[in-house]
Amino acid sequence: MIGTLIGVLIYLIVAGVIWWGAEQIISLIPMPEIIKVIIRVIMILLVIVIVVYALVSLLGLIGIHVPLSIGK
Repeated sequence: MIGTLIGVLIYLIVAGVIWWGAEQIISLIPMPEIIKVIIRVIMILLVIVIVVYALVSLLGLIGIHVPLSIGK
């Protein structure tokens, strides 16, 4: 259980650092504000997918198996 919590913490830290780095890069590139908003929305969706996938895989480590496919 402790290992799972440490794994979740590491995933969240990595996702946060990637988010911070991407925000820094976006702010340095001159582009219209609407493009920056679209890029941020795509980044949010990608981070959500990565974090949910990581949490589902960590649930499998503690014995709770969640199917990743829909409709089977």
